[in-house]
Amino acid sequence: MKHCSNWDEFQWERELRNHESRIARYFQGLVYCIDLPAEEACADFQIGSAAPSDPVSTRNNNNPALQEWLQEHDSDEEDVESAPERHPSCFAPVDAIDQLAVNWNTIFASRLSGELLADGMGITCAFAQLLARVADFTEPGRDCTPPLLITLGKRSLTDLKELCCRLEFLGTEQPSLLPEITAICARLLLVREQLLSSLNELRASC
Repeated sequence: MKHCSNWDEFQWERELRNHESRIARYFQGLVYCIDLPAEEACADFQIGSAAPSDPVSTRNNNNPALQEWLQEHDSDEEDVESAPERHPSCFAPVDAIDQLAVNWNTIFASRLSGELLADGMGITCAFAQLLARVADFTEPGRDCTPPLLITLGKRSLTDLKELCCRLEFLGTEQPSLLPEITAICARLLLVREQLLSSLNELRASC
């Protein structure tokens, strides 16, 4: 491996930030193009690039170094059956977040005040983002390098903190939900400890 396989955690952090910025610009453009024919293509044109890519999967990434590496390793995908299986290093955080997301969505659908629906949907989306990020961190593919995993671990912790802040804000806006929100945040803090422990172990092994 070369190119992205030699990136450090700071280069991956920069790539992840660029990736999320592309996603934000894409959906900002999509809002204005939603009623037009081929709205997704119009949104692509507005941001001046292809649809947002995923630096973790790297398959459609516009980064030249990543594309060159992928071209050199396309033959790997021709024999998918011989590829090693992906084994999660830890199921607990993913399972816990998934269950907490279910709990939150039940509250969102049945008890959330109508004035707070936008905030509630934001929390649902934040749960989805955290779940995807933690799954990438705890269930790495064969091409994930330690610096990439460290970056994903750090971003998981940041996403978790932002989710807790959203939940705490909603608890102040609708105090009747405070007991349930407090319980969810307490469980998220336990997940944080698990992620932090995994991240420290990963750093120590590098």
